[in-house]
Amino acid sequence: MPSHNDSEEILSAVRDLFQAAEDDIKKVERTSREIPIPAVNELRYAGHHLLKGLGASTPMEREEQYHRARRHCQRARHDAVEVRLWYFLGKFKEFQDDYQTVSIPPVWPDYVDDAQCFDAAMTSITTVAARL
Repeated sequence: MPSHNDSEEILSAVRDLFQAAEDDIKKVERTSREIPIPAVNELRYAGHHLLKGLGASTPMEREEQYHRARRHCQRARHDAVEVRLWYFLGKFKEFQDDYQTVSIPPVWPDYVDDAQCFDAAMTSITTVAARL
């Protein structure tokens, strides 16, 4: 049976994750000027489970709700980071398109290697997104 300390530990972890997710969402808003709705929704769901946990009739139910809230906070962070990643990959693609006729390596010596890394990242995230 979960103890009061277990619940407090989980609740503390949820609080930290919730704050980190909010920070990630703010970074998206500042970077791309868009609101990552899936991440915001995940935080809403986390809040829902926190409230259910606070009103739980048993310590086990409270801990289960806190665990659910924690998972929603983790998903919120993932969603926000994914939006930022798509944004930066898109910006790099725009750069490649805009400067395709310009020799970049003289001013960016690692450009060829970096471009391959960006292209591999774009392929990976596109492949993963297509499987969802």
